Amino acid sequence: MCSIPATTSSSLVVLNTLVADNGGNGIVVQPQPSAGTLWAAVSESVASNNGLSGFAVQFVATIGAVNFTLVRSVAARNGTGISTSGTIPELPTATVAVGQSTVTQNGISWSGNVLSFADNYIFANGDGDPAPVAIPKK
Repeated sequence: MCSIPATTSSSLVVLNTLVADNGGNGIVVQPQPSAGTLWAAVSESVASNNGLSGFAVQFVATIGAVNFTLVRSVAARNGTGISTSGTIPELPTATVAVGQSTVTQNGISWSGNVLSFADNYIFANGDGDPAPVAIPKK
């Protein structure tokens, strides 16, 4: 598990990383209470066979914004492929934007505030493969 506790505004970049076979989450962005804005980008990475989420943002209500971008990556065979969760699961300031990625063979494709650039491969998940809300490419 890769858990990043941020206490002030900060950035995180993860590239070419495999996180697999954990009982918990794969790659997690987890700001601390009262943290500032957190920007995270994950590219060309794989989260596979993790018991909870492959890629996750976990937060509490007192944080600043979390902007997580996931590009050219794979979430496969996890409990949930991609998620945001915490004390307010739909907190609009915690967002995962996904592009050019594959979400497959997970119990749940995605949950929480997950957006898509509409160029992903979402198939063979236990929840029937719903598409996240599409956002336009610019």
